[in-house]
Amino acid sequence: MTDSGALKVDEFLQVEGQENVFAIGDVTDIDELKMAYMAQQHARTLVNNLVAEVTGTPKTPYTPGKFWFAIALFAYSHIFGK
Repeated sequence: MTDSGALKVDEFLQVEGQENVFAIGDVTDIDELKMAYMAQQHARTLVNNLVAEVTGTPKTPYTPGKFWFAIALFAYSHIFGK
């Protein structure tokens, strides 16, 4: 665990020093935005890795991605016709 209370995870989202314990979402020490979208990406990787664990196939490492978003700005008068 980090000084801030986050769980240290490896590239497979497995909690360091623990066997068969994984973590996803805001509780991890992954250096990325703490947003639901990112937890969703963690979940996809975790499901694949749990299946790999059970079937004995290689696990897939989680690669932190970039989160892109766009904000459209309009003049108030254009939205409400004033």
